Amino acid sequence: MQSKLEIETKLEISRIDFNRLLSGNQVKKTTEQLNIYYDFNWLLAAASATFRIRLALGKPAVATLKIPLSTRNGQRTSRELETPARQAITPLGHVASPPRNLDVRSHLAPSFRDELLGLNIPFLNRVGYMRNTRHVIELTNVGCIEVDWVRLPDGNDFYEVEIENDDLALQRRLAHLVVNQAPSARPSTVSKFERFQRALSNTQKPISWCMPNRSLA
Repeated sequence: MQSKLEIETKLEISRIDFNRLLSGNQVKKTTEQLNIYYDFNWLLAAASATFRIRLALGKPAVATLKIPLSTRNGQRTSRELETPARQAITPLGHVASPPRNLDVRSHLAPSFRDELLGLNIPFLNRVGYMRNTRHVIELTNVGCIEVDWVRLPDGNDFYEVEIENDDLALQRRLAHLVVNQAPSARPSTVSKFERFQRALSNTQKPISWCMPNRSLA
């Protein structure tokens, strides 16, 4: 598969405003997610990029690679690859759980492999996971946004609104509506994975980086 351009607006909000958005609008869907993150020597985190496998009840695991291109006033433009994990990780069909280590050249599908090698990342290690409750809510019949409650590995929570729509004028209108309902809203300039990495460093749990062999472990 080819990478696509993703343009989304991300706003960090307080817990009070998180509850206000949920109680004052129609909740269309709620999903519990488990994001499993990979990196090598924190090279992805340093580039504000993300490689993850996302699990959600009743859905196939999804692998995503995001490489940011620009950020302005909370609107982030990224190059994104996303596909079922069994297609992204070529030998995953016979593996019961997400592997601990990946050799980018031999374990990943060509599209993921080429993007990561372009970032000089030949290996990936599983660095941990983060839980997220995602609510899709509709704002005054204008459109839908995603409101996230994320539990960080150091025990703290944070709350974030994600607005993604191909109509950028509508995306800006939805962001304006969020700000009207959530006075604490401000541009979210740090990705979820960067927040994860910073929170993990607060737990004082060192990561043991290793170069995998050609079999998944």
